[in-house]
Amino acid sequence: MNGFVFDNLSFKKFLFQILLPFFVTLFFLQGFRTFVVDIYIALFNILWEGTGEYLPLLGLLVFATPLLAILLHKKISIRYMIAGSAILTAFFSLPISLQLPYEVELLMASMVVAFYSIFLPFYLYWRTQDQPHINYSADAALLSVSIILAFSYDLLFRTLGTTYDISRILFSFPIQFIFAIIIIWSNYALITSNLRQSPLPSENVSKLPNKDNEVKPITSRIAGLFTIAGVGAFFFLEHSLLLSPHNLLRWAYPTYFLLDITIALILTFIVLIIAAILLVHNTLRNYLQREKWYTMAIGNLILTVLLASLFFSGGWLAIISIIGFQLVMIINLYFTLQFTLHPTLRWSTTILCTATFVALLIFLLWDFMFAFTFTYAYLGDIGTIFAGQAITIILSGAIILSLTSTYAVYKLRRLTQ
Repeated sequence: MNGFVFDNLSFKKFLFQILLPFFVTLFFLQGFRTFVVDIYIALFNILWEGTGEYLPLLGLLVFATPLLAILLHKKISIRYMIAGSAILTAFFSLPISLQLPYEVELLMASMVVAFYSIFLPFYLYWRTQDQPHINYSADAALLSVSIILAFSYDLLFRTLGTTYDISRILFSFPIQFIFAIIIIWSNYALITSNLRQSPLPSENVSKLPNKDNEVKPITSRIAGLFTIAGVGAFFFLEHSLLLSPHNLLRWAYPTYFLLDITIALILTFIVLIIAAILLVHNTLRNYLQREKWYTMAIGNLILTVLLASLFFSGGWLAIISIIGFQLVMIINLYFTLQFTLHPTLRWSTTILCTATFVALLIFLLWDFMFAFTFTYAYLGDIGTIFAGQAITIILSGAIILSLTSTYAVYKLRRLTQ
């Protein structure tokens, strides 16, 4: 298959780089959804019923786990950090399918979020250190595809469940168990095999600053931190808005049927898969590399905000805009990850962990704010703040994503000059 990323990778390495982030991200999405629902129940009981307990809200502290991981990695190998957090993400996700009591389910979901927030920054760091046979652009494409496939599979689960997440019922436990076994196998390969061959590929070593070739700082750590954190906006828009079974049609056709949901979601699913295939082909990535940075940046900014603003236009225009926005979002994710994995930047684990903390915080806050826009009546006085603000929340998330991606494009073009 000439022209694809995996042409230059062994089959084992290709599977590892696709499957590990795919399955771990999938477990995270399912765990995060359970976590948000359980936290929302606690908020509802406190604000509406007046009988709730504040103890479940301590689960929100799991989002600070990346900051704790900054201290842990000094005593634990990077590969063991990745393997352990990936396996534990899967391990704590499995009981969610058993429909356990509320308190236990919230604990399991909290652990899923906590260990994924350790996995993500250290996996990104490991990818920057190990890019054998392919450059950082292709590496970013593979990681983007893994995340896109995780969202696509999650979409399929919710479509089959007719808006209910079937990963949360006992029926799906055997499937989840098989996925967990694959994660364990992948991490066993990471620890015991020679997947990691060299600190950096030879083609990128010449680009790194050294004593003989002084290079001025190309970006500030703060700017880099918030650019990487733009991934949180991507997660919000995909998970809470674009792939919600009702959102494609509830604005367009208030009286839609199950068949309408199925058709609209299948169209989105197909677009995601096609975009993933195109991204791992050299032709699309070479085209993106050739474009001038300001063309990409301005075009990206305009398209992102324009398509997001059309969500509430109604009819098929809203549906087409959402499907088109999928393509723009995938490119946004690709540029952000390409910026993250660029060998010249050499992000430290501290920066990556802090960026993951900010990204997950954005994901959580925007997810809740969007939910409050259509459940405000149950939240008492505080809910009135969010009444009628759905489009504001959507646009703000789209602007965060487009700005971070635009900055990434600008810096990436400077790196190639």
